Amino acid sequence: MENKFIYLMLILFSLLSFGLDSSAELEDSRLNIIIHLYDPSDDSILDQAGLDKKEFDIYDITELVQQSERDFIELQKEFLNADEGYMRKITKDVKRLSYDKTELKKGIIQYNVNLVGKDIQYMMILENKDYKQSMMLKTSPMLIKVSDSIFESTKNKLELYPKLYQELSNDEETKILYKKKDQYLLPQTGEVKNMMFYIGLLAVGSILYIKKLIGRNINEK
Repeated sequence: MENKFIYLMLILFSLLSFGLDSSAELEDSRLNIIIHLYDPSDDSILDQAGLDKKEFDIYDITELVQQSERDFIELQKEFLNADEGYMRKITKDVKRLSYDKTELKKGIIQYNVNLVGKDIQYMMILENKDYKQSMMLKTSPMLIKVSDSIFESTKNKLELYPKLYQELSNDEETKILYKKKDQYLLPQTGEVKNMMFYIGLLAVGSILYIKKLIGRNINEK
């Protein structure tokens, strides 16, 4: 009877780990959408960056762009007209960003959209050969999260994906945002499955140990 109980528990936790593995794969899947700010149908920015279009999922989100374009244009004006190399406060949540205004005017402005379930976040990339900077924007409400590095402003989110966070934190160039989509699928589902397997074994062992202690106490009485 006790052996059957052990086998039953092992099967249960195996099924549980498989289910969590599948859900983790679904939740961690994300699409990296790269489009030009003023022309969503223009993906020539990939060619300019020396990237292979086949390595990315490119989607036409024209309607989404049109809804946000006015906010981006106003934001761009604020950048280009900022005094003394600092970005003026646009909302209460804007953090100051120090930058070289001359270099900024030369920068390529585009944005990357990460779709994680229903969570849509915009990333505006300002870059050229000499100057690279980035920031995150949320659409509703339009709160601009700005810091010297995109990775500081999204630290809590990225810490869920330690390998990605470490890689991005160690690279000062924003070009690392253009990783292939499969490199964003972290944590690895195999790691989740292994973790659940060991948790399952620990749980089964704990249950059997407690059961044995209870039986011993009953016999002693």
